Amino acid sequence: NPAGTSSPGRKTLPGILLPRFSPPERFPAMTPKQLYIQQILQWYRLTPQTSLPSSRSSRRLAALLFDRGVPAQTVQSALLLVSARRLTRPSEAPPLPVIRTLYYFLPVIEELLIQPLDPSYILYLRDKIHHLS
Repeated sequence: NPAGTSSPGRKTLPGILLPRFSPPERFPAMTPKQLYIQQILQWYRLTPQTSLPSSRSSRRLAALLFDRGVPAQTVQSALLLVSARRLTRPSEAPPLPVIRTLYYFLPVIEELLIQPLDPSYILYLRDKIHHLS
């Protein structure tokens, strides 16, 4: 597909699929918790430098985050922030290993629960990741 198009309901950029929450009507038999877990794991899989498929421990953490009432947007913001931080490391720095679990993002999720990102900064991060990946 050309840049900017994909399957209905999804936006893509070259090399990266921009995560969006899937509307509940697409999954009428799923509980809110199942929808949350599915969306978090989808965002995780679409994040640069993460391993595929997501692990059982990532699924368990997504369930725990739902149970704790962590907003999905907070998790998405953490994925974007960590990805931008990793992609903007100095080129002479040794390469970082692939991220293998959602737990890697937990400290940043906790950080963002205390100090959320400004929505305009989230848009900036998306643009930066698009240009770097």
